[in-house]
Amino acid sequence: MDWGVGEKTSLIWLKKKKKGLEISPLFAPLILKDEGDVMYCDYIDYESLKNRENNNQGRIDCGLEVQPIDFVWTPEKALKDCTNVKFDYIVSSHVLEHVPNFIGYIHEMKSVLKDDGIIAFVIPCSKGGGEYYRGLSSVGQLLEAFILNYKKPTPSMIYDGHRQAFLFENINYEDVAYNSSKIQWSHSKNDSKNVSIYSMDNYVDAHCWAFTSESLVNRFKELKEIGCFDFDILEIKASQPATNTGHEAEIYVSLTPNKKNNSTLIHEQSKTKSLLNIEKPTETMTDKITELEKAVEHGAKAFYEAVDAQNLLKKEKVDLEKQISKLKGMR
Repeated sequence: MDWGVGEKTSLIWLKKKKKGLEISPLFAPLILKDEGDVMYCDYIDYESLKNRENNNQGRIDCGLEVQPIDFVWTPEKALKDCTNVKFDYIVSSHVLEHVPNFIGYIHEMKSVLKDDGIIAFVIPCSKGGGEYYRGLSSVGQLLEAFILNYKKPTPSMIYDGHRQAFLFENINYEDVAYNSSKIQWSHSKNDSKNVSIYSMDNYVDAHCWAFTSESLVNRFKELKEIGCFDFDILEIKASQPATNTGHEAEIYVSLTPNKKNNSTLIHEQSKTKSLLNIEKPTETMTDKITELEKAVEHGAKAFYEAVDAQNLLKKEKVDLEKQISKLKGMR
């Protein structure tokens, strides 16, 4: 794979750089060890990766081997705390769509990137594959995940990631209705609901995000305007040829840090203080909240008591009507 038409956005150029990092190369790295000075990392160690992928039939059929990794990006730890190396470039393939904090993850990469470095990654285009009917991710969704610093996919991400996936055939879906019998969904509504509930207490993997190349450009631009994306876009390119949906199968992205923005610093601050500058409730605010909660509780209690009384009166009315009817029949 060699995306990008400009010299500085192609993998060929990246391989010539001094030091690179590939995140989660698994058994299909973008850059091989003998092609350049590249390190590999993943969130679990090499032996765990081999055990996990031991029965992966696709890997076996293609004769691919899980690649040894150089260091573990330990969950709950910042990337910069897992390596002391500064990289000229960082690449990944089909990783970021699984990450619950899409923008935060890119900023994590920046923390171990040289000032003039490049981040290049590949993600799927949802409209060009088995998520054709899924709604595209919004700036608001990206911003929420960034502000709240999501560490695992939310139930809504899990539900959409499961429910909106179907067995893709390379056809034009424009005239195929969402509820058509032609669509073979990967998961039922109830199964998707159940796994989203399960995800409340367990980490569940899913496609958290859905983009086209055009939508991703627009999201990055708006996030940059509001100070939450401190990168310049070198290139966002649709893979060719397009699928029969009329959309690309993959999106190739190349970014470089923008020194003028300061959103990474803002994000660091957001770990202890909200980006919205909402202060922690004071004692007076807490008392007021408690008072309001009690008022709501009292109101709810009064409401249900009134409903019970009304139901009792209805029953008494029915009983009286029965008695009246009975007495009339005895005349």
